[in-house]
Amino acid sequence: RLQVLRSNIRDPFRALAHVVQSSLSREGVRGLYAGYSTVFLFTMPASAVYFWAYHTFKRQALVLEQELRNRGVPTSELVCSLAAGCGTEVCASLVFTPYDMIKQRMQIWGFQQPEPRRPDAPRPTFRLP
Repeated sequence: RLQVLRSNIRDPFRALAHVVQSSLSREGVRGLYAGYSTVFLFTMPASAVYFWAYHTFKRQALVLEQELRNRGVPTSELVCSLAAGCGTEVCASLVFTPYDMIKQRMQIWGFQQPEPRRPDAPRPTFRLP
């Protein structure tokens, strides 16, 4: 709300405490939890993918580490954990990013159409088919 409503000249939010006070006075306690279901629906599948991917990558990294040790190649568990974390983040980003974009657009516009793009605005450089 602080980001979206900052442009509202009549009643700009000054700080976090002002946002909480304003939300409580306008919407009551229920207003503090507005949008919670969207965040919950976003978090559950993304977290599941994250934990699954980390478990899978970590298991494969440990197998690879053991094979390298058997061949006499010095390895580090830190490197295996780092590789597993990087692979996990790539997989999780494939789920997190679209959900996060949808969540942000719903928070800003609700179910309204966004404002049309200005003719002088830069064109997108990448489009999905």
